[in-house]
Amino acid sequence: MYVGGIVLAVLILAAVGGVGWLRSRLETEVVKTGPAPTLAPAESDGEETIGLNREEISLEVLNGSGVAGAAGKTAQEFEDLGYIIVKTGNAEDTKGNKLYVSSELADRISLLLADVKESLGIESFEVLVDSSASARIILGQ
Repeated sequence: MYVGGIVLAVLILAAVGGVGWLRSRLETEVVKTGPAPTLAPAESDGEETIGLNREEISLEVLNGSGVAGAAGKTAQEFEDLGYIIVKTGNAEDTKGNKLYVSSELADRISLLLADVKESLGIESFEVLVDSSASARIILGQ
């Protein structure tokens, strides 16, 4: 009877540990990027490009710095500015702060570029792939 209880306890602990491990793996995202776009001004076809408001831009904020709580702190800062935060989490260790922007919105995010430059020192971006968010910020070391 004692052996059965011990086996049951071990199985329960293993299940709880497995769920915790799986959750941590799901929160950690490997970031894939496409080639960096050219940042030269787009040719005008006579129509004026209208930039997006902060409320129209959804952000993922990921921590690749190894500093606990960095993504949450930055997400709160950008949420306070009016951005929609759709995800916070971890990324692989990253050198420097990075910005990735959906190719469909790349020509309409001047406000976001100004905000990330002021807050995080980011002056350019790369194309965001594998995400439904407008943009992804990765905080690096």
